[in-house]
Amino acid sequence: TPAALHRFAVRSQGVIALLLLIIPPGLLAGYLWYLLLEKMPLLALGFGALTLYWSIGWRSLAEHVQAVGTALQQQGLPAGREAVQRIVSRECDTMDESQVVRASLETLLENTSDAVIGPLFWFVLLGPAGAILYRLSNTLDAMWGYRTPRFSSFGWAAARWDDLINLLPARLTALAFALTGNTRSALHSWRHYARLWSSPNGGPVICAGSGALQVSLGGGAIYHGQW
Repeated sequence: TPAALHRFAVRSQGVIALLLLIIPPGLLAGYLWYLLLEKMPLLALGFGALTLYWSIGWRSLAEHVQAVGTALQQQGLPAGREAVQRIVSRECDTMDESQVVRASLETLLENTSDAVIGPLFWFVLLGPAGAILYRLSNTLDAMWGYRTPRFSSFGWAAARWDDLINLLPARLTALAFALTGNTRSALHSWRHYARLWSSPNGGPVICAGSGALQVSLGGGAIYHGQW
């Protein structure tokens, strides 16, 4: 049908855009890494450290989440809503205080995988090329991976690719939460509730994290005007 053909064409454009934006930088980083290892190992070490530092976003994440708590404590609920809106895509205008706290904690847990474990995992496997590929892929998913009329087809490739490259890092993150918190509760939550999440990787991470901390997370939220 014309609608199916249009969707296929737009998805194809999204695939091409994704490949053009992640493959050349990844290949360049891999080539530079190889050359430096052969000729200047110390410089290669510095290059690797720089790319890993660039690909990890823990400091920014911690600062944004901390800002939500500070806003709630010092300025009240409207300021808390405004602060959490900077780090989540759900609509925050009608949130109560518990929903603001829940959203910020879910973001902190999920982005522990995206901002820390994911880059480290791919750096260990592929060096700077892996870290750069991962960070670019994650960024493009954050830009395009929405189920909206504008991005549902074009952003399909970025969203599915991001899901794929996060399969192992997300589960390593969930396991780390289980080992550093209440292990029994984390594993129970992960096993019974992760499959109920719409995100195949966010589910294990947030469920294991909530179980490890023994707090209640999840539930519905408003995205793009819909519950």
